Amino acid sequence: MTMKSGPRITMDSTRLTQHGRWKGKIQFQEEKIIIEPETYMGSRDRSWGVRPVGLPDSQAFGSSTNATILLAVVSCKLQKIR
Repeated sequence: MTMKSGPRITMDSTRLTQHGRWKGKIQFQEEKIIIEPETYMGSRDRSWGVRPVGLPDSQAFGSSTNATILLAVVSCKLQKIR
């Protein structure tokens, strides 16, 4: 998944979810829960990539850059045709 804010990439991540059965125990103070694979299933998220961290970028991006380049190319081609 890729997300952009203007021309800047703000998130580019890949996800992998692993499903399986669990075995072990959960213990808190005197209480213990035994986890058996016949009873419990689970999943774990194994994702990685660029994520948005901190404040948004304070630099404004020019919205006319692409339009200016396109206009220059069209103008050059029109002059060659005439």
